[in-house]
Amino acid sequence: MTSRLNVAVARRLPLWPALLAGLLAIKAVLSAVLRPTFVVVAYGVAVYFLLLLLATVFALRNAVQRDMSSRVFWIFVAGGCGLWAFDQWLNVYYAIGLRADAIPDNSIADPALFLHIVPFMAAVAMQPHLPRFDQKASRASLNFLLLLFFWVFLYAYVLFPYQYLFANLTIYNPRFTALYAVENAALVLALGIATFRAHAPWRSVYLHFFGASALYGVSSTLANIAIDSGWQYNGTVLSFAQMAAVCWFVWVPLRARRLPLAEVTPTEPDADHAEFTSLIARMAVIAIPLIGIWELFRTGESPGMRTFRLLVVLATIMLLVMIVLLREYLARRDLVHDSRVNRLQRKLSQAALVESEDRLREYEKAVEGVEEMIVVVDRNYRYVLANRAFLKYRNMEREQLIGRLATEMLDPGVFEPVVKTKVDECLQGKVVRYELRYNYPHLGERDLFISYFPIEGPTGIDRVACVLQDITERKRVENNLRQSELEAKARAEETAAILDAVPGLALIARDHACHTITGSRAAYELLRLPYGANLSKSAPDDERPSNFRVMKDGRELSPGDLPLQKAAATGREVRDSEMTLMFDDGTSRQIFGNAVPLLDQHGEVRGAVGGFVDITERKRAEEALREREEKFHQMADNIQEIFWMVDATTKQAIYVNPAFEQITGRTVASLLDAPLS
Repeated sequence: MTSRLNVAVARRLPLWPALLAGLLAIKAVLSAVLRPTFVVVAYGVAVYFLLLLLATVFALRNAVQRDMSSRVFWIFVAGGCGLWAFDQWLNVYYAIGLRADAIPDNSIADPALFLHIVPFMAAVAMQPHLPRFDQKASRASLNFLLLLFFWVFLYAYVLFPYQYLFANLTIYNPRFTALYAVENAALVLALGIATFRAHAPWRSVYLHFFGASALYGVSSTLANIAIDSGWQYNGTVLSFAQMAAVCWFVWVPLRARRLPLAEVTPTEPDADHAEFTSLIARMAVIAIPLIGIWELFRTGESPGMRTFRLLVVLATIMLLVMIVLLREYLARRDLVHDSRVNRLQRKLSQAALVESEDRLREYEKAVEGVEEMIVVVDRNYRYVLANRAFLKYRNMEREQLIGRLATEMLDPGVFEPVVKTKVDECLQGKVVRYELRYNYPHLGERDLFISYFPIEGPTGIDRVACVLQDITERKRVENNLRQSELEAKARAEETAAILDAVPGLALIARDHACHTITGSRAAYELLRLPYGANLSKSAPDDERPSNFRVMKDGRELSPGDLPLQKAAATGREVRDSEMTLMFDDGTSRQIFGNAVPLLDQHGEVRGAVGGFVDITERKRAEEALREREEKFHQMADNIQEIFWMVDATTKQAIYVNPAFEQITGRTVASLLDAPLS
C-alpha cells in the first residue's frame, strides 16, 4: 500500500514545482509592476503563511509514514515550520485583519520567529541517515531541550530585557538581527556538515534543506538590516527571496517522498555521535557560568538589568545540569541494557552457529541432485559446498575443491576484477546476476550465466550461493539468429533499394490477404501517399488509402478484383491488367502491368508482387492520333477529287476516298484488292 501511495504521490509531484513557481511569478510581477499597496502586502503575507502551513502538513505526513528515526526528524521539522507559521499568522492578523503597519514590539512574534530554528537544529542533531538503534524518543527530547534552553538563554540574556523590561528598540533591533543571523548561520553550518557526511538518499534531503536555510538566512538578515535602517522592505527583492526560501522549505518534504528513505539496518551505537553531543552539552554548561561571571564584573549597567541577567544565568545552569544528569543516567541505563543484550546475543550466536551448520548440511542435501551447477563460498572466498553437477562440469572430486580458496581455482585475471567484486556485492545483501566468458583448461572457452544469492548466518550474511549455467550453445544460437536477422535485414534493404530504383510501380504484399502492401518510391509518388504508408485497398479502415479509386471499363474494382489480391487468392499469375486510377481532385492515371503470387518454402501463398507502368502519356498519344485520323477521314471523304494512300513497301492502296467511285465508276474495294503499278 505504501509503495502504491508513493507512486501516486510521485506522479502528482510535478504539479507542486509548477504551483510554487507560479506563486513566485505572481509575487515578482506584483512587486515589479505595483507599488507596495495593501493588496501587494496582503498577497505576500497571506501566501507566506499558507506556504508555511503546507510545509508543516507535508512534514507531518512524512512523519506518519516513515520509520522511527526518520519520524522524529520530520516531527522536529514540522514543529519548526509550525512555530514559524504561528509567527506569520501574527503578521496576517495585524497586517490584514487590523491593517496595522507593523506588529507591536511587545508581541510574542519575535520570540516565536527566533525559536522556530531550534526544532530544525534538533532534527539535524538526530542524524537519521546514520544506521543506529539509539535514536529513542527520550534522547531526542533531551537533545531538543538542550538546544531549546541554550537558545532561550541567549534570547533572554541578550534580547528580552530590551524588548519587555527596559524597552529600547535602538538596542534591541540590531541585537536581534545579529543574534538571529548567528542562529541561522549555526543551522546552515550543521546542515552543511550533515550534507557532507551523509550518503544518498539522505544527502539529497539535507542538500535541499541546506539550500533553503542558506537562502532564508541571508535574505532574512538583509531584510532585518533594511527594516532597522528604515528602508522599504515589502515589494523588494528581499521579500521575493524570502518567499522563494519558504517555497524551497515546502519542497524539502515533497522531495523526500520521492526518495527511498528505507529503514537502515540497526548496528552498534554511534560512539562519535554520542561523544559529539556530550561535548556540546559540556560546552554549554561551562559557557553559561562564564557568561554569569562576566556579568558580575561588568560596569555601566543598571542594577535591575544585572539582577535579571544573573537570574537567567542561574536558572539556565540548573536546567542544563538537570538535562546533563538525566542524559548520563539514561546512558548508564542503556549501557547496562546493552551489556545484557550482548550476553544474550553471544548465547544466541552460539546456538545459531550450530543451527547454521545443520542448515548447511540440509542445503547440501537439497542441491545435490539438481541439474544446475551450485557452489557455496564463505567470506574468505573459500569453497564450503559444491553439488554433483558442478563437480562433474569441472571434472573434479569433492576433496579437490572443498576447503580451497577461489584464488587457487580461478584465473587471477578474472577473479580479482570480476568474481571478487560480484561476490563482495552479494555479501552486502544483494542478489547479483551477470554473464562471463571463461576459458577452462579441459572445456575451452565457455559462456556462463552466474547468479549469486546471499546466505544468512549467525552474524549476518557470511556465505554466497553461486548458481552457474553454461549458456555457450544458447549464445551460439543467439549469435546465429542475430546474424540471420542482419542478413535478412540487408536483403530487405537491397530489395527496397531495387524497388526504389525501378521507374515503374513495384508493389509487394507480404501476407496472404494482402492487408499490407508496400511499394517503390515511384509507387508512392504516383499514388500521392507518404513513403511507407499502406497502399492496400484491402487494409483495415484506419490504414486503407482513400485518396484514389481503381477503375476499369467505367466501374470501380472491388479489393478482391485487384491484381495483387487476385494473384494471392488464386495462386496464379494475373497478366496484362490495365486500370485507371481516379483521384479525389478529378485527375486520373492509366497503369498497365502484371501480378504474381509469392510462395513460401512449403509452396503456400505468402503474398504477391506486382509490377506496373504508367501508360497515361501513351494513352493520351493514342487518343490524339485517333482524333487526328478521324479529322483526316472527314476531310478526305468530303473532297471531290480522287485521293488515295499507298503502302510504300507493298504498293497496296490502304485508303481511297469515295470520290474514286463517282469519277471512275469502279468500286473502292477493287482498288484496295489489287496492287497499283
